Amino acid sequence: ENSSDESGRFLDVSKIDSALITVYGSKMETLSVSASCVNGKGSFQIENVPVGKNRIVTVQARKTVGTILSNLDGIVMSAICDIEPGDSNSVSVTWKSTSIGNVYHSLYKLNYDVSSLNSEEVSSLLPQDVHALLIDTNQIALDIKNGTKKTPDSYKFSGGTVKFSSDLEDSSVSVHVNDVVSQKIALSSSEQTISGVAPGTWTFYITKEAVVLYEKKVTVQDKQTVDLGKIEFTIPTLGFMH
Repeated sequence: ENSSDESGRFLDVSKIDSALITVYGSKMETLSVSASCVNGKGSFQIENVPVGKNRIVTVQARKTVGTILSNLDGIVMSAICDIEPGDSNSVSVTWKSTSIGNVYHSLYKLNYDVSSLNSEEVSSLLPQDVHALLIDTNQIALDIKNGTKKTPDSYKFSGGTVKFSSDLEDSSVSVHVNDVVSQKIALSSSEQTISGVAPGTWTFYITKEAVVLYEKKVTVQDKQTVDLGKIEFTIPTLGFMH
């Protein structure tokens, strides 16, 4: 479930035309399948997943660039599910399920036996009402492995900041980072900032009516500022001639 919403958080779901679905778990080989999407949504099926507890399902959003499939920056959702004998196993992979899914995935990469985990105990470590990308799930995984106890709020990211300036001002021009959680803003001629950006590597965009005027890869760290300096670009006149 990827979408833009009224708060200004932005993800262009029309660019998501495929997804790579992968299943991980203790004592099983990793299974992957690629499937098409419509507006960032789809139903997928993976055959012959071994029976077991706490299988991890990840969904990597992808887009077509030319004829090549390219992963979208950081757009990976996850979930956990128990696989029972039979054909009725299903799981819904959403941003809400991604918080705990990411913890399990991080533990799996630490060679931890995730089949032994209690999901209620893991969920109790997650801060409430916080987007999955603003939770330090890697640190939660490390603390679980090391037997360390901390409060859920200690795992909350504050987010980073992207700063830039321009000589141009146009309220119809939008500026955003495609991290899903930060806000899009209108272009002004003053120094501007986008705050609350999830830690990770993203793309900074300046767009007008879905036309990309400027883009740049940015790597954002928690509580740090990325200064892009003064950005030079032009704003074309869009529309139809009569």
